Amino acid sequence: MQYWPRSRAKRIYPAVKYWAANVKDIKPLGFAGYKVGMTHILYTDAKST
Repeated sequence: MQYWPRSRAKRIYPAVKYWAANVKDIKPLGFAGYKVGMTHILYTDAKST
């Protein structure tokens, strides 16, 4: 068995590699996530309170 040492990531933020151009359904357009449990979702709350 070989041992491959882990290396530090070059940057801390992920890259969005796919962005849908024309979407008629409601769904996330760009998804930037990496590793299980390390995703972030940003949204705007337009409710009047």
